[in-house]
Amino acid sequence: DLCALPELTERAILESLRARFRQEKIYTYIGSILIVINPFQFLPIYNPKYVKLYDNHTLGKLEPHIYAVADVAYHAMLQRRRNQCIVISGESGSGKTQSTNFLIHHLTALSQKGFASGVEQIILGAGPVLEAFGNAKTAHNNNSSRFGKFIQVNYQESGTVRGAYVEKYLLEKSRLVYQEHNERNYHVFYYLLAGASEEERNSFHLLKPEEYHYLNQVTVVLTSETSAPRVFQQISVATKVPPEPEPERWDGIFSLLSAILHLGNIRYKKKTYRDDSIDICNPEVLPIVSELLEVSSKELIFNYMTRKNKTTRGHMSKEALNFRQAGTVRDSMAKSLYSALFDWIVFRTNHALLNNKDLEDDSKILSIGVLDIFGFEDYESNSFEQFCINFANERLQHYFNQHIFKLEQQEEYRSEGITWHNIDYIDNSACINLISKKPTALTLLDEECNFPQASNQTLLDKFKRQHEGNSYIEFPAVMEPAFIIRHYAGKVKYGVKDFREKNTDHMRPDIVALLKSSKNAFICSLMGIDRRPAADTPTRKRVLCLWSQASLNKLMETLDQSEPYFVKCIRSNAEKLPLRFNDSLVLRQLRYTGMLETVRIRQSGYSIKYTFQDFVRHFHVLMPHSTPPTKSGIREFFRRSHLPPAGYQVGHTMVFLREAERQRLQTLLHQEVLRRIVTLQRRFRAVLERKHFVNMRQAACIIQAAWRSYRERRRFRQRRDSAVVIQRRWRLFCQRRCAAAVTVQAAWRGFRERGRYRRVCASVTRLQALGRGYMARLRFAEMKEERKRLNTEQNQPSEMDVGPMEDLLASEQAEKEEQSRSADETSHKNRSKRESRRMREL
Repeated sequence: DLCALPELTERAILESLRARFRQEKIYTYIGSILIVINPFQFLPIYNPKYVKLYDNHTLGKLEPHIYAVADVAYHAMLQRRRNQCIVISGESGSGKTQSTNFLIHHLTALSQKGFASGVEQIILGAGPVLEAFGNAKTAHNNNSSRFGKFIQVNYQESGTVRGAYVEKYLLEKSRLVYQEHNERNYHVFYYLLAGASEEERNSFHLLKPEEYHYLNQVTVVLTSETSAPRVFQQISVATKVPPEPEPERWDGIFSLLSAILHLGNIRYKKKTYRDDSIDICNPEVLPIVSELLEVSSKELIFNYMTRKNKTTRGHMSKEALNFRQAGTVRDSMAKSLYSALFDWIVFRTNHALLNNKDLEDDSKILSIGVLDIFGFEDYESNSFEQFCINFANERLQHYFNQHIFKLEQQEEYRSEGITWHNIDYIDNSACINLISKKPTALTLLDEECNFPQASNQTLLDKFKRQHEGNSYIEFPAVMEPAFIIRHYAGKVKYGVKDFREKNTDHMRPDIVALLKSSKNAFICSLMGIDRRPAADTPTRKRVLCLWSQASLNKLMETLDQSEPYFVKCIRSNAEKLPLRFNDSLVLRQLRYTGMLETVRIRQSGYSIKYTFQDFVRHFHVLMPHSTPPTKSGIREFFRRSHLPPAGYQVGHTMVFLREAERQRLQTLLHQEVLRRIVTLQRRFRAVLERKHFVNMRQAACIIQAAWRSYRERRRFRQRRDSAVVIQRRWRLFCQRRCAAAVTVQAAWRGFRERGRYRRVCASVTRLQALGRGYMARLRFAEMKEERKRLNTEQNQPSEMDVGPMEDLLASEQAEKEEQSRSADETSHKNRSKRESRRMREL
């Protein structure tokens, strides 16, 4: 903490910062203010280990870190139930955007508490998309924010993320059509041309970067094009977070970006030498623009880009544009399309971050806002953009002065009787009044933009007449169209060339109507809502300076309603070399930001104030019981707390503390609360243990009773099962005895029946044999008689000569006898079979 330095000089502060920077310690405290020196190199101090390390720690207890500021703001929001804001300021290239990303990452990590609701991922995913469309390479910074954003993260009272909201300020639209030396257009164009597929290149008529007028005005060495395709894919994924856009809408974004680039390629030429009317040199670009924007015809675009409507006495007529007016119309159309696209992206991001409960529930919502706005800029050639940017930084520096210096040196000290010596600081109120209060720079610029015959020179002449003698504005000695404003960061010379043109919105209503007639629903939706401020009168032109002033006033109102934390970012060197410390550059930034005065007032001032009632209510844990909220009671408390008398003062109705003493009291309060918590936990654990013992004893008795009943039931079941087994075995034995007796009886009866059967079979067989023998003997006797008869007939010769006829008859008769004999034998056999079958049946 620089407040602890024994010697408060610029040299001592610079040497302390340099020594820490060489040790790769880029963070330093000034009380609750954090100084960040951009190392232009990634340091390994942002992993999840550091997220847990800085969780719920007081500021200054650990090494300074950006996570510590986020953690203190988060827990202050939960404890005090008040909104917080973190204001990040510094020059361009000092690391504000990266610090914002680290803050958002830590705030979402603190709110997750072990789970993610999805909003955290959308918040982190929206960053690369907004950077691609709103950041560009400048002479001081490779990733310079060309717009300001205020990210408000909404929380529930429990500390979990409920939703978020992104507000954008002052998009630098002129960068789209013109870039200074060593600068580039917005990143998204280079990502698109390097990362689009071959099919997309053909569909959207994409060319090389050097073939586009809006990209090839200044030769720039592209150092990061190798990573462009990868970044393009990341943006494509991040843009499709819920609610996911339709594919045709995503194609509409590509088509619109390509149309903007092709619009810049439209070139004009004069038709004749004496005539101011113009013609388009390359009409082949018009069909491409018509196809990409999906408007009716290229002739319609040609008419709108070369002519304008003029109303004279109620009659409408066409008037040809001159060379400069046509270029202004072309560039205004491109800027309006890109601005509408950027507004749609911010709207889409907010729609994804919106929580429906915010619309339905009226419960209190706490928030932490992080402001990341473009830093102070001073280039070789400064114009209207730098004027608006530096005016915004003047307002932020004034806000810082109000909280650090003026609020600590107000009449309240005198009214309370506090001993105090005022510390001088650079008050930039006069510079802000010069620019914003009537009749000053912004009002004069507004008037000149609405005068038909006005010019940049008349604007400069009005500045000279109105502010002659003002010490905050100067004019060059030579006849140069410029003026010099003495800002808090130093003198800046602004050229008045194109001041009026850049401050005026040249988008014609007929061109808006042309774009609304597009067949592309996405482009129609972009032009359907006019987000520009309304003019005072129908003939009054819309000016941008008053719009930016109104948005800044709204931002200041938001910041005034929150408790601020300040992060001051400092460039370490102008060459963007890693870990290079330029003493003169750092010292210049320390001077114009008033860091020396800040250290002095933080060291000697009383930045913490409490009323007696609030002090007793806040620190009643440290005080004896029934301590009255009086001056004597609080002094007695300080005496017993052994606080150094220089660290506090007690006024008539308020207590004033320095940051170190407040942190010491907070540490004592934290220790006492922890001690009481431990005591309560010990008592509660004793009650829990006694209750646990009683429950265990009751449980033991229940278990014992259950065990005894279980044991008796098991013994009864065992005895019953044994009796059943014995009975079953006895019955089985009896069944086996009966079965054995039956088996023996069955065997004996079977044996007896088989013997009887064999005897019957033997008797039948014997009878059959006797019958068959008898029949055979009968047949044999018959055959024998027949044989004798035949032999007798053969022995008679006379009878044998009777003739062949008698022989034939005799043979036939013999055959008949043989047949009858065989028939008798067959019938005899059949009869024998039937008799034997009958015997078997018996």
